[in-house]
Amino acid sequence: MRDLLSQWKDVTRSERASIESENWDALSRQHDAKRHLQASIEAHLENHGPVDSADPLNAAWQDIIEAEKGNAALLGAKLDGIRAELDGMNRSSLQLGRIRHAYTNESQNYWASYS
Repeated sequence: MRDLLSQWKDVTRSERASIESENWDALSRQHDAKRHLQASIEAHLENHGPVDSADPLNAAWQDIIEAEKGNAALLGAKLDGIRAELDGMNRSSLQLGRIRHAYTNESQNYWASYS
C-alpha cells in the first residue's frame, strides 16, 4: 500500500506542475494514471481492510488529501482566470461586431443614395 500511496503522491505533484503550466493534455494523462491507481488501491483495501487511525499510512493519506485540496484550489483559480479571459474576449467580439455593423450600415446607405 505504501508504494501505491507514493505513486499517487508523485502523480499529484505532477498534476500541480501541469496545472501551474496550464498543460491540460498532461493533466488529462495524470487523471488517467490516477484512475488506474485508484483501482489498485480499492483492490488492496478490499483484500486488507481499511487503514486504522493508528497506522503510519494514515499520515500519508492526510498529506495526499491536503495536496489534492491544494490542486483543486489552484485549478479553480486557473479556471476562474480562463473564464474571465473568455468573458473579455466575448465583450471584445461584441464590440467589434457593433463597429463592423456601424461601418457596414453607413457604407451601404452611402452607395444606396447613388442608385
